[in-house]
Amino acid sequence: MTPPIYIDIISSPLGVLLVAHCSGYLCALDFQDYESRFRQMLARRFGNIPLERRAAPEAIQKPLAAYLSGENIEAVQDIPVHASGTRFQRQVWNALRSIPAGGLWSFADVARLIGQPSAVRDVESAVARNPLAIIVPCHRLVGSAGELVTYVGGLARKRWLLAHEGALAALPSPTPPEGRLPA
Repeated sequence: MTPPIYIDIISSPLGVLLVAHCSGYLCALDFQDYESRFRQMLARRFGNIPLERRAAPEAIQKPLAAYLSGENIEAVQDIPVHASGTRFQRQVWNALRSIPAGGLWSFADVARLIGQPSAVRDVESAVARNPLAIIVPCHRLVGSAGELVTYVGGLARKRWLLAHEGALAALPSPTPPEGRLPA
């Protein structure tokens, strides 16, 4: 039996955030102007269960607030997450979480990191299905020439997030580590 899924609505500099949580884990995070997509994704993952309104636990709220305020842009790494997906999607999402705040990687960098350098299109597909905006930082992905590419929350939000993290500065970005992430 699926535990109840709770929804919290949080104001942020990026607009209103929709936060789904269950059993102390963050299950989904999206922007209110994409509420239909958010609810469809939850229905695909958990079925048509009722969604109750309840404040997110402090273990989710505090790190998210610290990140958004700029107090600690690495704080979101501490949020406990539950992101169900295929094995490949989870590999991609884990790789994205390894991009340091302020870093900019390409889809090809992620494909190489997960040990599948020819799977760039599949990485793009997995990124498009990321259920945890901001927390799984797909906003840190750029095109192969370093250009800003689409973001599920829109390019204005992507620019804000990257500026917030200092990634738009003229400093070189950290490069991906060599080797592979564990499966």
